[in-house]
Amino acid sequence: MIVNGGKACIQHLTLRLILYSNGCILWNYAHFLDYASDQLRWC
Repeated sequence: MIVNGGKACIQHLTLRLILYSNGCILWNYAHFLDYASDQLRWC
């Protein structure tokens, strides 16, 4: 349902905001993870 999807989206955004404001993650975390996985392929 769209209601549950909207709730999950808000929860995801809220978690990202909390982690980012506490300095635990970068804002563009997906880009960082893509970069890190690309670096592992060359090891």
